[in-house]
Amino acid sequence: RNGKGCCPGTPEGAKNKVHPVCVRAMGADPRGALRRGIMRWSRLAMGFCPQFRSGRRLYAQETTGALLAGLFLWLMINPIADAEFISDEMLTWIGRFVYPLLINLILIFMTVSAARRLHDAGHSGAWALFVMCPGANIFLMLYLLLRPGVSRPTGWRRLEEAAAECGWE
Repeated sequence: RNGKGCCPGTPEGAKNKVHPVCVRAMGADPRGALRRGIMRWSRLAMGFCPQFRSGRRLYAQETTGALLAGLFLWLMINPIADAEFISDEMLTWIGRFVYPLLINLILIFMTVSAARRLHDAGHSGAWALFVMCPGANIFLMLYLLLRPGVSRPTGWRRLEEAAAECGWE
């Protein structure tokens, strides 16, 4: 600092005036950590928002990640159940509350991801509810992976555009 303010163009009367841009440039933004934390959580929340459209690549990435998370949970059942230090009451609690919560979060994420992909293909997002129907979900996933998006406007913004607007990309 030059004794007057944060940058050479600061008027004489604004001795303690600090511009937000200059503060970030100096690396001393006290709200920066909070802002970055909010951005991370809002990006996670955007993953559960169906009001966008997304392409085949993003849909494939999201579906693969959700399926791997589900596989991980399924493979962790036996090691958790066989652990000596976990009581029967704790296993019951995990089986009744924790495991269904995690599986339902994955299912909701997959449904939202399918809705965004359906928007990109020019269909209603309500068809995404077939993700919860055994058998129909396989056909829906294959259709969404193979069907190209429509080039005409569908009324939904692309998720990638919204993320770039927020500075996430």
